[in-house]
Amino acid sequence: MESQLLRKRGRNKQGLSNNTVRQVHRILSKAVEEGRKRKKLRREVVDALEAVDPPKAAPFQASTIAWEDVPKLFAQVSDLLYRIIFLLALQTGLRHSELSGLQWKDVDFEKNTLAVQRARVKLPSGSVRMSEPKSGLGRPVDLPPQSVDALRDHLERQKELSGNGNFVFCHSDGTPLDPNQITKKFKQAAKAAGFANLRLHDLRHTHASLLLKGGTHLKVTSERLGHSTIAITANLYSHVLPTVQEEAAQRFGDAWSVMEERDAIENGKKNGKTEIK
Repeated sequence: MESQLLRKRGRNKQGLSNNTVRQVHRILSKAVEEGRKRKKLRREVVDALEAVDPPKAAPFQASTIAWEDVPKLFAQVSDLLYRIIFLLALQTGLRHSELSGLQWKDVDFEKNTLAVQRARVKLPSGSVRMSEPKSGLGRPVDLPPQSVDALRDHLERQKELSGNGNFVFCHSDGTPLDPNQITKKFKQAAKAAGFANLRLHDLRHTHASLLLKGGTHLKVTSERLGHSTIAITANLYSHVLPTVQEEAAQRFGDAWSVMEERDAIENGKKNGKTEIK
């Protein structure tokens, strides 16, 4: 079964990824185990699944964009509506579906925060449904000043054009944007900027990587991203953590050198010396 899924069952018959097949195996295993407990399955069915080992998980490598390349990307976004969507994605790490489901009641301009309460998900059938965030948990997210200012300006424009609708990102009649349309606009901008393989979700990865490289605690980064456990964050961004460790060690070493130099100066003063070489 796994080999067929890997070879034939993906888009254009190109096969599913290892991680997707592992998920299929996990779901089937739970279903078969429940059927075994209820004595609804024949033993050979249980044995057949237990005899199959899922493929190894493919190593994850997040795609990101460097600080110096951010202006190149945003230079290709002339539409103010999509510009604020992409800005918010980069500065908050919200998922595509969470941005699509964001409502004005979720934004607190006094505290400069927003609350992730829901997600709008595009189904394979083409319909869109409202659901809980991926982790099943809502979360508050602090906003940097640029996001706060951009949201304020966006709210004023929206009031002038169509009144105060419920959704932050919507058409002039107040209906929320199609999630696929947001993705399409980002792909166009990324390609024009020379980043043909960059996805909208990669702005989330960029946000997390920049936080960690800047010294933000792993737990804070995990909470900001809405991961259910800190282990998920550590696994996803393990490639960033060695660099963070090196920088942390260097910062500690620099601080220690300053302390030693200050101590040497103090000792020199006590001994009547005015110069330290």
